[in-house]
Amino acid sequence: MKNQPNERKAKLHYKSSERLCHWIKVPWLNLSGIWLQRAGFDIGDSISIAIENRKLIITITRKAPPEKPFWQK
Repeated sequence: MKNQPNERKAKLHYKSSERLCHWIKVPWLNLSGIWLQRAGFDIGDSISIAIENRKLIITITRKAPPEKPFWQK
């Protein structure tokens, strides 16, 4: 396995959002990848996102129970 960088690059996109009588564009960020799992984030985890000095800090607030393999469901 290659060394995983501690930093990832991404781009903010937009989503349209209805406000009263008109639509506006709002920033949208989508994060996904095995790197999140390697960093300790799993499907179903609850997270909090803090905003600090133009940074987003994502923290796990509650771990999800481990998923059973599909053949055991």
